Amino acid sequence: LQALNNNKGKENEIEQTIKKNHKLESFVKINGDQISVVIASNEHSTEIANQIIRTVQDLFDNRMYITVKFQN
Repeated sequence: LQALNNNKGKENEIEQTIKKNHKLESFVKINGDQISVVIASNEHSTEIANQIIRTVQDLFDNRMYITVKFQN
């Protein structure tokens, strides 16, 4: 139960960081060392995706497997 609360807190932190740094709405789900990020945007850019991956990875000490999807 505590791990779920920690994940939820980290998910919210990532969402707020993406909103602050990239001005994009997002949904984040953490499952172990895998992080799924869904961005609410009409613009689908690999450059933006790479920037988001770097931003999210900077929040963790360990190597994480991060995926970014764009959705209208």
